[in-house]
Amino acid sequence: MPAVSADATITVRTTGQFTNQWAIPGQIVYITGAGHFEVQSLVGNNQIVVRNLGYTGNNAPAVTIPSGATVSPAGLIGLTGAAGGNGTAGIANIYSNANTTFTFSLSSSIIKTGTIPANTFAQDNDAVQITATFDHTRDAPFFLIYPDKIQIQIASQQVFAGTLLDPNTLGFPSKGKVQFSARAVRTGSSVIRLLYTVSGLALNDANTIVEYKEFFFLDFSNPINIDIRSIQGAPGVVISTGLFIDKIEA
Repeated sequence: MPAVSADATITVRTTGQFTNQWAIPGQIVYITGAGHFEVQSLVGNNQIVVRNLGYTGNNAPAVTIPSGATVSPAGLIGLTGAAGGNGTAGIANIYSNANTTFTFSLSSSIIKTGTIPANTFAQDNDAVQITATFDHTRDAPFFLIYPDKIQIQIASQQVFAGTLLDPNTLGFPSKGKVQFSARAVRTGSSVIRLLYTVSGLALNDANTIVEYKEFFFLDFSNPINIDIRSIQGAPGVVISTGLFIDKIEA
């Protein structure tokens, strides 16, 4: 096996149609076990001088190619295509708090606070995934007149406020769960669009809402706080079971 751009002489059969007369200078050939070469010249009826093109997949220089390898016409390598765009980066956790927190507050109180580091939204389309989960363990039904509520705020701006299981329903049986899931995406130099889903489950009752909200005039060079708050108007307990923030685009 010659070095890249170096020549070697190969010998082909001279019986029947298997001579070297099918080859012409400038033709690309493929040699099994060796790779792609360019024909330089013909010697007699059974030898071809070929040049190693160094294509990807060609064997390494100085490797011995066993006798009997097949030689076949081939073609030039195609033009290199345009480079593709950068793929989405994998999820990188920014904040994770799975510790259970109990609250009995009658006023708005912060259950958990997660912080998105400064410059996380460095360019348009940078994004984070926000997930919060809650359990409700009251032993009696609750209604809008005595609402258990959650509030979720980003940079002191209210995102969501509603009864624990569904902001569009007056009452639910006792005990249930709710999950808040959102993707916050930078859509401008000081704008975040938040697409969020709130899913509630109380015994055999399940409800989901999907909404979006935009926040303007945010300073991405500073950390951005996400506050999970509770309001309770009657005896009971909200258990916050987790707040998670993951960066999903770089």
